[in-house]
Amino acid sequence: MFGGGYIHGLDAQYVQFQINGRYSTRGYTMFDGQLIFPPPQVGRRIEFKLDGAYRDLTSLRFYGLGNDSDVDDRSTYLLRDKTLMGSVWLNPRGLLSFGAQGGIIRARTGSGDAGTSLEENFDPEDVPGFGPPETEFLVYGGWAEFDIRSKWEQPHVGIVFRLTALRYEDRDLNQFDFSRVIGDVKAYIPLGPKSRVLAIRVRAQYSDPDDGHDVPFYLMETVGGAKAIRGFKEWRFRDRGNLLMSAEYRWEIWTHVDLSFFVDAGKVFFDTDDLDFDGLHTGYGFGLRAHAPGGFTFRMDIAKSLEGFKFHIGGGPSF
Repeated sequence: MFGGGYIHGLDAQYVQFQINGRYSTRGYTMFDGQLIFPPPQVGRRIEFKLDGAYRDLTSLRFYGLGNDSDVDDRSTYLLRDKTLMGSVWLNPRGLLSFGAQGGIIRARTGSGDAGTSLEENFDPEDVPGFGPPETEFLVYGGWAEFDIRSKWEQPHVGIVFRLTALRYEDRDLNQFDFSRVIGDVKAYIPLGPKSRVLAIRVRAQYSDPDDGHDVPFYLMETVGGAKAIRGFKEWRFRDRGNLLMSAEYRWEIWTHVDLSFFVDAGKVFFDTDDLDFDGLHTGYGFGLRAHAPGGFTFRMDIAKSLEGFKFHIGGGPSF
């Protein structure tokens, strides 16, 4: 994948905005933009943000639903969606903060154009949300966050916990109304010198559909990929809920360069009764992180699982 973008407001102007465009060798096209007021560099007690995105993803991977899906059932599908989301965050740098968000998602799915298409391996009736027509979701909700990290120092040390609740309302088909709850805990523990940190994350999510409704497969949470059990392919497992756990030993070997050793575990599940530690998928590996001024991180990971080795390259922290 390649692309470019523009960011304005890194010098503490009153508004920061950015626009990006990307195209991949798989034929994916993506555009997104973001407006933040005031920008993160300015000390503030309130933050307003507006995000918009368009994606034309022609051959996303699908292996079936559930924690026992088979890698040999790999197929592809098309997802074309547009998102416009606004949010407000109160006291974003404080010990306790609150946020609210709302917006619109328009989505359409269809046959993949690479390899075996989804409907060739699976009955579309068993994959909620696959196929036309396009539908629109009204999305709204909020979060509360408790953050006792050392925010102005690198690397961060401390703990942050966020609880998020979201509501999705299907405005066109009236088939996919559901509520989502997400709990996310991250801990950064110094091991002697500040150049060595043990980072731990535990995240659990569940989407609960209304009576007579379902959760569309393309809005389900997944396990596998660069930020969710790195030893598996992207979107390897998919269902209404998921549990993710990661631990990383991070060691600054040069100025602005870290070496990381990690282990990941997780699962997906259909019902909350299965939110436990049975049937966990695991992976492990190591990686390098390069830090640049402004908080940008370039990351490379090599991971191993029962399904082989995977190599990930990208920007931003793993968690």
